[in-house]
Amino acid sequence: HGDPIPDAEGNLKVAQKTLLSKLNVKDSGTLIGVKDTSSEFLKYLDKNGLVLGEKIEVIDKENFDNSMLIKLKDKDLRVSLMVSSNIYIKN
Repeated sequence: HGDPIPDAEGNLKVAQKTLLSKLNVKDSGTLIGVKDTSSEFLKYLDKNGLVLGEKIEVIDKENFDNSMLIKLKDKDLRVSLMVSSNIYIKN
């Protein structure tokens, strides 16, 4: 789920990460983990092509409900605030 793996000495490399929901229009980053690890959420991510290492760009963000239109490598996808609040991005 994107959790860090210790090196041979047991040290963890801490990645700078932020939630997708915190990004603004034209911001981009790479999906590096998830907050919600439920099977339903993971199935949703897989079904929509949101996988670890996927590059994401915020195309539009609705002021009304903070849903987002994001660009993946081969498609655009609208995600709810609930979804974007559970995806960690490294920018």
